[in-house]
Amino acid sequence: MEAVKDVDQSFMKLFTNSTEIDTKFRVSLDAIERKTDPDDVIKGGFIQLFAEGTIKHLAFANIDLDVNKPVTDQSLSFVLPNSEIIRELKTESVRFLLIQGKLDEWYAHIVIGTSSLQVFIGSTSMERSTDMVERLTIGLQVKPNLEKEINYKIFSDQEYPSYAKAKALPWRGISKNYPEATRAQLEKLATYKRDVESSDPRLVIFQGTPGTGKTRFTQALITEWEPWAKFAVIADPEMLFGDGRTSYLVRLIDSAPRDKTLVLVLEDVPDDVVSGTRSGGLGRLLSMGDGLLASSKSIMVLISTNSQMSTLDPALLRPGRTLQKVEFGKFTVSEASERLGEFGPAKSEMSLAEIFVQLGETKSMTTEKVETIGTYL
Repeated sequence: MEAVKDVDQSFMKLFTNSTEIDTKFRVSLDAIERKTDPDDVIKGGFIQLFAEGTIKHLAFANIDLDVNKPVTDQSLSFVLPNSEIIRELKTESVRFLLIQGKLDEWYAHIVIGTSSLQVFIGSTSMERSTDMVERLTIGLQVKPNLEKEINYKIFSDQEYPSYAKAKALPWRGISKNYPEATRAQLEKLATYKRDVESSDPRLVIFQGTPGTGKTRFTQALITEWEPWAKFAVIADPEMLFGDGRTSYLVRLIDSAPRDKTLVLVLEDVPDDVVSGTRSGGLGRLLSMGDGLLASSKSIMVLISTNSQMSTLDPALLRPGRTLQKVEFGKFTVSEASERLGEFGPAKSEMSLAEIFVQLGETKSMTTEKVETIGTYL
C-alpha cells in the first residue's frame, strides 16, 4: 500500500475503474477511453505514465506568455530539444499537448492558452523534471514590466466608461516638487486610509494656478490609495453639472464598487459651480459627497479649481464636509533657488512648471511669460 501514497491522489480521482495494486498503481486503458472530453485522453495518458512508474517525479509551472508572440512548434522544440509531440488537441484558443523526450525518459503535459501555459514534466529524476521546467520557463516566460502601472476609468456623458493606465507615481518620489507649506498638507492625504464604512468627510479640494502640480499629485494619490480606492476621472464636468443631467450623476454613483471607495476626480470644475452661481450644479456636487443619493455608497469627490479659496461657496468648505482643502502655492524665492541649484538663483516666486522649464526637464517654445489656462501638471 505504500506505493499508493507516492501517487498524487488528485490524479487518481480521474479514474473510477482502477485495477489491482501491487508494487505499482495500474490504470486500465478503457478508463481513459471512457472520458467524455478529448483532452482527458491526453491528460490520462500522462497520468498513466506516472502511475505505471515510467515517470516517477513531476515538476509543475504556470508560465505567463507574451500575447503578441504565440507559442509555436518551433519555439517548443527550441526550448525542449530532442522531443516530439505524440498527442495533440487544438481548440479555438487552447492547445493540449503530450510531448515525449526522444533521448531521455521524460514526458510533458502542456496546456497552452493565449496568455499562459501550464506544464507538468515527468521523468525518472526530480532534477531532470525541474531542469526541463526551468528551461521552458526561461524560454517562454514573458519579461515582467518592472514599472508598476496604475489604472483608472474615464467617464463622459455620451459614452461608456473607458479605461486608462499610467506609470505609478509614489508620493515619496515627487514630494520635493512642492513648497514646504503645500507639502505638509499633501503628506496627510498621501498617507490617508479609508474603510468603506468610514464616516469621514468625502470631499477633497485642490486649488491653485496652472502649473503648481495638482494633476501630478492626483496621480500619486491613485498610486498610494490603490489598496482601498478605485479612481474615475470625469472628462466633462461641465456636462455633469449642466441642467437635466441627473442620469449622468446616477450612473456615476451606481458604478461604485462594494469593497472599495470610488474616488471621482473632477479637474477644472467650472467656476460658476464652485462659487455657487450655478446652484443646480453645486447641489449635484454636494450630493455626491454627503447627500442621500450617494449615502449607501463609499464615494469620495476630488475637485481641482483655479478659483481662489475665498471665492468658493461656503457650502463646500463647511466643517464636516471637506476632508482636506489644499492650496497649491508657488515656491518662495529661497525655495525656488534651492530647487534650481546651479540653474538659479530665482528672481521671484516660481511654479513647479516654471522650475522644470528652467531646469531643462521640459521644453518651452518661447522665452516669453505666457498665461496658461486649464493646464495642470
